[in-house]
Amino acid sequence: EKYDYVKISEPEKMVVLMRGDDPLTSKISLSKHDLENIPLVLPYRLNVQGALGHWFGKSIDSLNVAFTSNLSANAAILAKEGYGYPIVVSGAEKYFDKSILQSRPLDPELTLQTVLAWKNSIPFGKATLKFIDYIKCLKGMAR
Repeated sequence: EKYDYVKISEPEKMVVLMRGDDPLTSKISLSKHDLENIPLVLPYRLNVQGALGHWFGKSIDSLNVAFTSNLSANAAILAKEGYGYPIVVSGAEKYFDKSILQSRPLDPELTLQTVLAWKNSIPFGKATLKFIDYIKCLKGMAR
């Protein structure tokens, strides 16, 4: 394979980020109907987009995708500025100021597995190799 990876956590719930003053904050959770016509910020990874498409029950191409992002912090900035509603893993939300950004879980719940991935074809330095071995040891996958 082109990439190697380590699963680094239990499956995480997907949540939607929004400004603290957004009307959607009045809801406990958000359904696909709540999200169908608003500008979304989706994760860049195609497999995550595929899982979201399955959750919506339609092609991602038919949604109002304003941006894609590979970093939750960047997606949060877009939400803070009112450019869209990022769908991110719930672990990311704990780093945001709750007076500025709120999150709501998807309903029905959608969980995804978080992974740490790296290209196999790149020669790594000693520090990177030690880090990868350390992560694998933590997960009981030592070489």
